[in-house]
Amino acid sequence: PTDLDLLPDGKTALMVLRARQSAVILMVDIALSAADPQDALTEVDLSPARPGLAAVTADGSAAVLYTTVEPDEEVTIIDFVNAKVRRIPLKKEVEAIALAPDGKTALRLHEPNYNAEVEDEVERMIDRAEGYSILRLEDGFAKLELLDSPPGAFSFTTDGTGLFLLEPRTPDGRHLLRRVDLETTVASRVLLASTPTDVRYVPAAQKAAVFQEHPTGRITFVDAKGEEVQTLTGFELNALVD
Repeated sequence: PTDLDLLPDGKTALMVLRARQSAVILMVDIALSAADPQDALTEVDLSPARPGLAAVTADGSAAVLYTTVEPDEEVTIIDFVNAKVRRIPLKKEVEAIALAPDGKTALRLHEPNYNAEVEDEVERMIDRAEGYSILRLEDGFAKLELLDSPPGAFSFTTDGTGLFLLEPRTPDGRHLLRRVDLETTVASRVLLASTPTDVRYVPAAQKAAVFQEHPTGRITFVDAKGEEVQTLTGFELNALVD
């Protein structure tokens, strides 16, 4: 196996066998496996796709399979509840995948490919750009967003309806936070005063805290739904007192 994930029920595991172009669903039951190992295994044919990695939803109802070792512009979704497999074509190859806490959407981070041999000028521009996609697992809808610079840290809201993604430094020197409504896939940008290093969602405040480089400390708080933005600077001043 090129990947092994234990599902949330603690009794089932998903193994990805890239060389066989398949996935194996394993019932992790010692007694059942000892009695008849074949009864504990279910193999899912994924061909012609050749995924090597899997990301499993928090409730264990589905998994998104992908590869990072070949320039494949697609992912495969396994629906465990309805026993269905769906291949989803993409515009760019995948670097990493993260699933929202509610298991309804996935964030796919892409990397530029400067070696892609495509004649179409638009496709070549897309291949060479930084970007991310929002994938809706239920129907396979995917929306690609191109970025001016490599994406940084990200954080989901606890209910899975929102996403915060950093653009630490654009070519023109700006520092940005992308706030994405995962229900509509619409994104807005928040301009930050200095280079962001991390972002964390704070459930009690329903805000994202964006930590930034600053000699005396700087945090910007951004509403998950509204437009309010507050920045606190200088909270580390006491650390400079000798």
